[in-house]
Amino acid sequence: MAVWENLEPQPVFHFFEEICSMPHGSGNTAQISAYLQKFAADRELWFRTDELGNVVMRKPASPGYEQVPGLIIQGHMDMVAVKTADCDKNMALEGLDVAVDGDYVYARNTSLGGDDGIAVAYGLAMMDDDSIAHPELELIVTVDEETGMYGVAALDMSDIRGRRFLNIDSEEEGSFLAGCAGGKRVKADLDRTLRETAGYRMRVTVDGLQGGHSGAEIHKERGNGILLLGRVLAGIAGQTEIGLINILGGTAENVIPSSASAEIVSQDPDCVRQAAEAVFEELKQEYELRDPGLRVTTEIDASMGRETWDSAAQTGNSNVQTMDMTEQTGTSTAQTAEKTALKEKGVYLADSPQATAHLIRLLTALPTGVQAMSPGVPGMVETSLNLGMISSDESAITFQYSIRSSLESAKNALSDKVSAIFSLAGARVEAGSDYPGWAYRVHSPLRDKMVRVYESMYGQPPQVTTIHAGLECGLFLGKRPDLDCVSMGPDMLDIHSVNEKLSISSTKRVWEFLLELLKDKS
Repeated sequence: MAVWENLEPQPVFHFFEEICSMPHGSGNTAQISAYLQKFAADRELWFRTDELGNVVMRKPASPGYEQVPGLIIQGHMDMVAVKTADCDKNMALEGLDVAVDGDYVYARNTSLGGDDGIAVAYGLAMMDDDSIAHPELELIVTVDEETGMYGVAALDMSDIRGRRFLNIDSEEEGSFLAGCAGGKRVKADLDRTLRETAGYRMRVTVDGLQGGHSGAEIHKERGNGILLLGRVLAGIAGQTEIGLINILGGTAENVIPSSASAEIVSQDPDCVRQAAEAVFEELKQEYELRDPGLRVTTEIDASMGRETWDSAAQTGNSNVQTMDMTEQTGTSTAQTAEKTALKEKGVYLADSPQATAHLIRLLTALPTGVQAMSPGVPGMVETSLNLGMISSDESAITFQYSIRSSLESAKNALSDKVSAIFSLAGARVEAGSDYPGWAYRVHSPLRDKMVRVYESMYGQPPQVTTIHAGLECGLFLGKRPDLDCVSMGPDMLDIHSVNEKLSISSTKRVWEFLLELLKDKS
């Protein structure tokens, strides 16, 4: 039995649940692309695909709507696939475990992919129901939007007939978007030369952060797990020499990283623990209101003959020493640890203390978050950046940034700044995935029609605004400057995170609005 079969609008939740049953993280969209193609073929709709897996389908106008301007419905089929640390689901092979909580649907221990599966579900529900009055409909579903809008960048638009373009990739009901920021990605590789280093192998972790969308939620000043890990490592290195074995944090450039960890070699585990705890005491004061779940954890690898820590928890047996800030009190619950069996040190391949200190200085210098607010739109972010990912192998440490701005010049200037910092640190830098912003247009027949329909339904005007997040509209306009674009969507919370939720009642209201919009012959 389908989990959402009794939810309304049933056609929309039926297709959304089918989408959720398939793995469809960015770069892993072959199965959902095939599903969309079969959907169109089974209903004898005109459709086409391309080598990337983008899908375009068309449905003729209802009788009496042949002269009404056609409407393009657009969304992307990929999702940001993230999961909790203790979730054993293979999101590359498995679908989601969907559930209901009051007015919200969500996925257990993973992101939901309402961004942008709900757009695809709306589009399929329109294409599936012959009783809906509508002009000619074209549904465009692109791949790999979340990792750089690669699908739309390669999409052939030569046979697209419509000019009115409705992107359903927004997360606030009653808000019609008429512009968005442009974006750019910066990747840097810092070469490393590992050497054999004797000591205790330890893991230092920062986690428990909220994370979230690096455009829509960047103004909330949530903690960046990678840069906070840099602060913890800086505190440790200020007290004792350490060598870096590896470092890992974040899930995507456009997601604020909720966690990061580093494995290090140290001669003095006591000092590492105490220094990490001291930094945590500072961080908990800074982030008590913004990120109350923040944790800093130190572990010593006992499985390979390392020293372990025995805490008072679980009858006095634990190999993890944790520093935690609780939501209830905001106070430190750092456990008192005492040393147990001291075993022989190991020998590991790690960066030298000098190279490790160099990396820590780089992490300390790297910027993140809001860089400028819009002077013309109160409360709107103009320019920001997010260090979304860090990883390492034996040859290099890799950093990946997402940069956004509504001003092309500011976007490029910030990209140049980040590149300069990396270059001064001796890293190799590559900038790419550069997509344009979407400038507000005064004249928009589609927006005027949407506002009129909304006012007739609800007795009040919608909010017409722009957004700091990136949307595919800018790239579509680059291919077809005569498109009349608007973006909208139902209420969603905490997209790009394991806390993502989609409002059921809002999904229903937006569906009712879409039906009225299709029925209007103006």
